[in-house]
Amino acid sequence: MQSNNRSLRNNLTVFSDDEQYQFRVFLRQSEEFLEDFSVGLIWTNANEFLQTKKDVILLRCQGPHDSKEPLSVDAHHDYHTHEMTEDDLTAKRYQKPSCHGPIAKFGSFVEAIEYFAKRCNISNMDKFVNFYDDDGQVRGQLSLL
Repeated sequence: MQSNNRSLRNNLTVFSDDEQYQFRVFLRQSEEFLEDFSVGLIWTNANEFLQTKKDVILLRCQGPHDSKEPLSVDAHHDYHTHEMTEDDLTAKRYQKPSCHGPIAKFGSFVEAIEYFAKRCNISNMDKFVNFYDDDGQVRGQLSLL
C-alpha cells in the first residue's frame, strides 16, 4: 500500500464473473491510528445502467472514526458498515450509502477485508493482498502482491 497524506491506500479493479460490471475495491488505513480504516466497493460503470455520471459506492466497511455526533448515539465510533440500499438508489445517494450501524463481523482491518471479500463474493482476495508476514503472523499493515 502506498502512503499518501498520513494514510496507506490502494485500489484493485475487479469484474463480475460475466465481465459486465466493473468495480474498484479500495483499501485505506490511517498510519497513525490503525483502527481507522475503510474497505469499500465502488461500481465504476454504473453509468451504463443508471442515469448517473457518478460512480456508485456499494459497500464500505469501516473502523471507528470521529463523527459529529456524541459517542452514545453514533455508530461511527465503532466498527460499522455503509451499504447501498434500494432507497439510496431511488434518492440518487450514489456516493452516500446508508449506515447500518455497529457490526460484530469484524474488529480489525484484516478481518474487515476478509468479511468484505466474503460479503462481495470476491474470490482469491489472498492472491492480491498479503495478510501475513514471513512468520505467518497477521501484518499490522497490508501490501498488495
